[in-house]
Amino acid sequence: MTWFFDGGPWVLGIALTDALLGTLLAMALLLAGISRLSPAVVWPARIATGLLLLATVLPALEGIVGWRLGLAMMEQALEHASPEHVAPMREVGERIAAYPLWFGLSSSAVLMAFGLVDVVVAFASGPSAPRGRGPTEL
Repeated sequence: MTWFFDGGPWVLGIALTDALLGTLLAMALLLAGISRLSPAVVWPARIATGLLLLATVLPALEGIVGWRLGLAMMEQALEHASPEHVAPMREVGERIAAYPLWFGLSSSAVLMAFGLVDVVVAFASGPSAPRGRGPTEL
C-alpha cells in the first residue's frame, strides 16, 4: 500500500489505466467469444483485441515516465542537501523513484497475458464450418 503513497500520482495513474484496460480486455474477450458465432464480428474482434494488446504497454510507459521524473526531482532535492546526507538520500530517492517503474512493468505484464488470451481467442474463432458433407464427400 505504501507504493500508492510513495510512488506519487504516477502509481495512481497506472492503477487507473489498469482498471480501464482490464475492463476493455474483458469486453474484447466477450466480443471474441461472440465472434465464434457470428461471421460479421470476426474481424472487428480481431482488430479490437490486437489494438488492446498493443495498448497493454501503456502502464509500462507511464511507469518509465514516472521513474524518470522521480529521479529528476531527487536530483533537484540533492542540490540543496548537505554533502554528508547526499548518499543516503540518493539511495532512498532512487528506491522510491523506481516504484512507478516496477508497478508499471508488472501491470503491463499481467495485462499483456490477458491480452494474449483475447488475441488467441479472437484469431482462433470464426464461425464453425457447416456440419455435413465435407469437401471430400460428394
